[in-house]
Amino acid sequence: MRSRIKTVVADINLTAAQAYVEALNEKHSGSAASGASTQVITSAVQVDITRWDSQVKAFEASLAFLGGQIDYVFAIAGIGERAWLPKLGDLALQSNGNFVKPDLSVIDANLVGTLHTVSLAVQQMQRQEPDAGAFRGRIAVAASVCGFYCVPSLPVYTAAKHGVIGFVRSYGKLLAGHGIALNAVCPLIVRTAISREEFYEDVEARGLVVPMEKVVAAFRECMSGSTVGGECLEVGPKTDPFDVRGVAGYLDLESEESCNLLNVRAMSYHV
Repeated sequence: MRSRIKTVVADINLTAAQAYVEALNEKHSGSAASGASTQVITSAVQVDITRWDSQVKAFEASLAFLGGQIDYVFAIAGIGERAWLPKLGDLALQSNGNFVKPDLSVIDANLVGTLHTVSLAVQQMQRQEPDAGAFRGRIAVAASVCGFYCVPSLPVYTAAKHGVIGFVRSYGKLLAGHGIALNAVCPLIVRTAISREEFYEDVEARGLVVPMEKVVAAFRECMSGSTVGGECLEVGPKTDPFDVRGVAGYLDLESEESCNLLNVRAMSYHV
């Protein structure tokens, strides 16, 4: 970690975040010059990404620790698929006419929570002066290849990640003209706490686990590489270390012209 960089780790599990932060600070102090005083370069805050007020509180605490400026924001928190409705077979057995409210917590965390994080970052970065490269700040979000492909048993997770990718590809292009880079990292299967260990053992036996180093390389590209904005970086077990996924082409000239007109019509909402 560069000595000039200060970071904030935000997580719903504050105890785990604090333990991680303490380890980072100790590592930094150990690598500092002999006789140098201990320097706290990392702090931890608690956040529930599904709650706007919690995100605001965490962001304000981060601003205070970072001296009033935030150059990079990485929105990587999320949850896996959950049963959004009772199983289809169970629904078929119901005859009383009652209806169950769907569980949309995956949308709340993975899509709405991500948009809230980006909105806070954009508001702060617009207040900041651009750097030598004309950037006011860079934002990278965690999406997924489920935002590109069809996974029938992950309908709500897939919908959320499609939403994230659509948001990044559109709003990222708009922000690029205002000194803010917004991009997404879209990995295949990475060993995290989102699934059970036996699942990862099967995936690893098939040679399909994505090394974390590749995911880090993709985020590093979003942090200081050539990505300007609106790009989605797919990370797989055989990518080297990632591939930038292009958007779908227009069906015909009418599709292109219609989208251009829609873009012009709605621009007043943003600038």
